[in-house]
Amino acid sequence: MVEWETPSLGEMGTPVVSVVFGKDLSSEDLQIINAGRKQEFNSQTPIAPVPTDENWDKPYFLVRDGNELVAFGRLHEVNVQFQNERHSVLGIATIVAIKKGEGYGKKLMEKMREYIESTGKTAIGFCGSSVSGFYEKSGYGILKGGVKRVVYQDDSGRLPSAVGEDVIYIEGKDGLIAKMTMSPDDKIIAHRAPW
Repeated sequence: MVEWETPSLGEMGTPVVSVVFGKDLSSEDLQIINAGRKQEFNSQTPIAPVPTDENWDKPYFLVRDGNELVAFGRLHEVNVQFQNERHSVLGIATIVAIKKGEGYGKKLMEKMREYIESTGKTAIGFCGSSVSGFYEKSGYGILKGGVKRVVYQDDSGRLPSAVGEDVIYIEGKDGLIAKMTMSPDDKIIAHRAPW
């Protein structure tokens, strides 16, 4: 994983984005993150990083205005297969602006984009078409209706499809998105539970 500078807290009115790995999240931050996930996505499974849990080493992006956590998101490694080629991509997940309409979500997505671009990896996330424009304005590409192309598969077979309608992405050095665009009928298989 790429090293990323974690800035200090800003003054009120100056939002600051920091990258904190799951193992370093405070109990207060976890409480806010889990409440935000429940409210935004009706998530019933709380994030509780422990050394044997996949959340332990995931990067979380925290936007603070002063000491207040106002938006957050996370990335995780996802192994996918497209046209019989395996790719390790970053999954964009858990994007929540606790305070909406104040630019915190845009600041979050811009910093996440910078981080993703610094890794050289392709990153993929899912959203409803009603919010695709927000991600596009934040510098992400959009595959309209792309969610129908994603199939989850584990050792026991296929799992449900992703939630949302569109795929948001940052193209990495592997050229995965360009390949997907040239072959619009081919499915991408993700080897993990839906993110």
